[in-house]
Amino acid sequence: MSQPRSILEDPVSSPPIEVSDPARPADSACPRCGAPLRGDQEWCLNCGTAVTTRVAGASGWRTPMAILASLIAIALVGLVAAFLAVSNDPDEVAQAPPPTASQQAAPTAPPAAPTPEPDPITPETIPPATDGDQPPATDDDPPTAGSDTSAVGTWPAGKSAWTVVMLSSPSRAEADKKAKELQSGGTDVGVLKSDEFKSLRAGYFVVFSGEYDTEGAAEKALTSLRSNAPEAYVRRVTPR
Repeated sequence: MSQPRSILEDPVSSPPIEVSDPARPADSACPRCGAPLRGDQEWCLNCGTAVTTRVAGASGWRTPMAILASLIAIALVGLVAAFLAVSNDPDEVAQAPPPTASQQAAPTAPPAAPTPEPDPITPETIPPATDGDQPPATDDDPPTAGSDTSAVGTWPAGKSAWTVVMLSSPSRAEADKKAKELQSGGTDVGVLKSDEFKSLRAGYFVVFSGEYDTEGAAEKALTSLRSNAPEAYVRRVTPR
């Protein structure tokens, strides 16, 4: 009598059945080293070759560099050509830039008011001026002691003529002293008061020499009289 079989025992032993996965790619080999590859294997584990993966190459840099170098070369050629054109042109003159609108519209300071000048005093109207304005001539200065003023001449009444002015002074004493010195040296002189003559500036006592009808005659006499009075000059004397 046979013994019963266990329910765990497979009455028929059969080999395992391999079922292919339709979604899995077929196996292949590495195109570089020939190592076997699974269908879903993208890299060769033997040599590292990319089998199904596309490796993007680095962006090229040679082309942009070549373009940049060409542009720099063209710019340098242009600069050299411009420099040669300027240096070879002898007639070229640098022009100043035109003034800008701001420069043209810049306000300028008004000119300073001119300083009023005193009325010119011609030689025909005054005797030589001394430092500063002089007060009107007076007869308050007494003659120096021992001087003989009666010997000094005076201007003829009502006569207009040319004369040689030897000295002009606001002081009567100084004028008389100079007249006496000149007269003692042989020069014929006189003293007049400029207030009495419209051709002379008031306020002076004038030591004069001679009465001449023409200016030329007075100038001729001046040549010899300057040895005694270096500052002497010719003047027209006209009574008021």
